[in-house]
Amino acid sequence: MINRIRRVCSCSGAMLLLLLAMQLGGCQSPQSLERRLDEVQPAALDAARERARTDLSCDESIATDVISRSSSDPSAYSVDRSEYKIAASGCNRRIVLTVACTKHRMCSALAQDAVVRDIPKK
Repeated sequence: MINRIRRVCSCSGAMLLLLLAMQLGGCQSPQSLERRLDEVQPAALDAARERARTDLSCDESIATDVISRSSSDPSAYSVDRSEYKIAASGCNRRIVLTVACTKHRMCSALAQDAVVRDIPKK
């Protein structure tokens, strides 16, 4: 009986340690990271449009296109954020922005190379 209790406690302790390690390590599945990127992307696009409106000096509609996106795997020592590279264009000009967003959809858009390029007319 005592041996059985020790085995149960030993297994429970090992399971508890495994769950704790996963929690501290910020272990998330690739599917959950992709889902979070999908959820935050509309806020990133809005932030890119607002920044581009200023950088391009454009009151017209701003078109945006996601070039790339990534999400940090949150842990006790890292910033939990999603990052997007977004091309924004309007008024015959284009700029590439880097947009970083928290999981609460607070985003900050920065000009990647601060170069506004004219779009050649067709």
